[in-house]
Amino acid sequence: MNTARRIMTIDGIEIDVVRKAVRRISLRVYPGGEVRLTVPWLMPLSRAEAFVSEKADWLRKTYQRLREEQPRTLPPVSKEQRQELILYINERVPFWLAKMQEQPIQIRLRNMKSQWGNCRPLTRTVTFNLQLAHQPLPFREYIIVHELCHLSVPNHSPAFHALVTRYLPDWKERKRMQIK
Repeated sequence: MNTARRIMTIDGIEIDVVRKAVRRISLRVYPGGEVRLTVPWLMPLSRAEAFVSEKADWLRKTYQRLREEQPRTLPPVSKEQRQELILYINERVPFWLAKMQEQPIQIRLRNMKSQWGNCRPLTRTVTFNLQLAHQPLPFREYIIVHELCHLSVPNHSPAFHALVTRYLPDWKERKRMQIK
């Protein structure tokens, strides 16, 4: 992926500015104090700077809270854990597809840094994070249902959450079971 980088500073906080093919601007603070501003290619830098200025109070508070925190990393997934996860996904995805009256999909597994899964409704491809192998079964089930609901509703609107609730009424409790 093509990207362009530069550094911006606000209130003594160094911000890594990354231009890339994204739709929206986003500002993230990571444990350890890394701050990243992701900016769409065509957005003027002045608009990005204004965005950071609007978020300055949030940035200071969040940076203070997270800079001392150590980044969390889950251990690598062993071959056995990978196989167990594949078996689980290959069992549960067809179950939920049938329940949702959806057609088969292509399933992928890979390590992902910032999400548990993603769904591409147009290609009917769902990718799951290998790190799900370290998560409890109720949380895994929630992620599967969440991603499969995106086949019908490709956003996080109230209609999407209503659909998730229809299939998993306790999804909020399951979501809280995540091991961080």
